[in-house]
Amino acid sequence: MRWFLLLCLFWPTSVWAKTPPQWRLTYQDIVAARNNPIGVMNLIEVTGRYRLSESDHLLLQDTHVSAGPFFDLNPAAAYLGGVVRIKPLAILQISMSHAWVGYFGTFGLVQSFDDSGIDYSDTQLNINEDNGENFATTGTATKLEGVLQAKAGPAAVRSTFLGVRYHLDTKGKPIWFDTGLDVLAPRRGWVIKNDLDVLWVSDFGLAAGGRWTWTHPFLGEHSRDSQTTDRVGPIAVYRWGVDPGSRFDSPTIVVMAQWYTRHVYRTGEDVSQALPYVAAGFLFSGDLIPW
Repeated sequence: MRWFLLLCLFWPTSVWAKTPPQWRLTYQDIVAARNNPIGVMNLIEVTGRYRLSESDHLLLQDTHVSAGPFFDLNPAAAYLGGVVRIKPLAILQISMSHAWVGYFGTFGLVQSFDDSGIDYSDTQLNINEDNGENFATTGTATKLEGVLQAKAGPAAVRSTFLGVRYHLDTKGKPIWFDTGLDVLAPRRGWVIKNDLDVLWVSDFGLAAGGRWTWTHPFLGEHSRDSQTTDRVGPIAVYRWGVDPGSRFDSPTIVVMAQWYTRHVYRTGEDVSQALPYVAAGFLFSGDLIPW
């Protein structure tokens, strides 16, 4: 449900000194920024969580169902919606969210087009903005997310799938540039993305490795050529202050740098392939009712 996935990575829940209560009221706050393309976010989520199992079995630790509202505000847009999440196994999590989204008309957004044959490089988007071709608009975004992960010793693998269906007012044109996913997107249709992480996980709060990100929009008859993108590079996560059941738990810093291996305009056509996608974020969570 976000352009920069920052969920806690692979640390076991066995650090808990006691079994959490059946019902919990939790929150999560994520602040992040990136470059190439530029973007920032501040996501706040509050969920009621129901524990599914008290088992000590590795596959049944921290299984739960949760639901609640979220709010994401940045200088370009605001999202307000709700999310439902189920974690039936320690290795699997499935989420669905639906949100109202409003774009403010800032930072060159939103710009819409008739087909994918147009120039949507950073240079051209800036020219379009100078010509007043961007506009404020509203719509909705429905997201499906699935996380599958496994860990053996210090080695961990995680695959995160995201599907986004937009329903956006784009002044009658069928596609628009989605700066969040960095692709042309349909005004009414799907974009899918997958992040594959391979990490070494320490016992002192650090996880480090690599991430491959693959993104594909479904533009239908409005697509002249492939709009699929790929980027790959290192990622590092550091977590400290683990205090389950408290109001402030597990502050975490995430940094990553990825280089584009496939993108119409970020592999030398407009932006040098040597310039990486760089992102950094800070997140923390907790229980609004401590236990």
